[in-house]
This record gives sequence, structure tokens and C-alpha cells, in this order.
Amino acid sequence: MYNKSLGDHLYYVIFIDDHSRKTWLYLLKKKDEVFEKFKEFRFEAETLTERRIKTLRFDNCGEYTSKELIAYCKEAGIKRELIVPYSLKQNEAAERKNNTIEEGIRTMIFDQDLPKFLWGEAIMTTIYIQNRSPHRILENMAPEEAFTRKKPSVDHL
Repeated sequence: MYNKSLGDHLYYVIFIDDHSRKTWLYLLKKKDEVFEKFKEFRFEAETLTERRIKTLRFDNCGEYTSKELIAYCKEAGIKRELIVPYSLKQNEAAERKNNTIEEGIRTMIFDQDLPKFLWGEAIMTTIYIQNRSPHRILENMAPEEAFTRKKPSVDHL
């Protein structure tokens, strides 16, 4: 995918809340870290909302079909939906998000002639800004605001 990031990461995984479009990003050194990152995400999201995750939609990659993830979801009562291969329409929000992430990385890294190992910082910045920017589907509310029901401060930007 990329060169190693500043923190020696090679991959990332995102989780998107369907309702608010808020995105969580986790940088990974190996793809088999997805399960642990999902547990971190679940804890954070359920703690913030005091609601439980009911459904997860994944593609059919190995990191999403591991026995431990399947067992974990079953135990937690989380329905797993696997999308049909090459059917991007089923996972449209994630596919669109990945495209905007890639555009954000290209804009920050290539247009500004920054070293490629800064892709991790560029992707985190992209998600941070997107979570605090108005979204058309949310009637110009930011995903962070839709998720937390609190208007995020952007004074520091």
C-alpha cells in the first residue's frame, strides 16, 4: 500500500457509523490487528453513546472473516454482514470514504511535496477534519456533532 509511516504502520482500518457518518481510523502494522482495533472501536463507541453496536458490514477479506472476530461478534450479539465481492454499492459509504481519504493523502503528501512516510499523519488529519466538517447527508451537520450531539470546536484549526 504505502511506505511505512512515521510509526512503522503499513495499513489502516476505518469504522463508519451509518447514522452520523463519524469515522474512526486505526493505523495498523499488520492486517491481523483488525480484530483488536475493532474491540477498541466497540468499547469507545458504546461507551460514548451508551448504545450497543448491532450490525457490522465488512468485505470478505481475511482479516474480517477470522474465527476470533466471528466468535466475538456472535458472543456480543453483533450481526455480521459480508458484502458480495465486487459489489461496491453494498458498502458505498466506506468506498466513498476510502476515496476521500486517498484524495486527502495525495493532497497533503504529493501536492505539498512532503515525505511519503508522513501518510499516517496525513490520513489522521484527513479523518479529523472530515469528522468536524458539515456533511450534506446530515443537513450540513458535522459527523462529530451528529454522533455526540455536541457541536465540535474548530477554533484550533
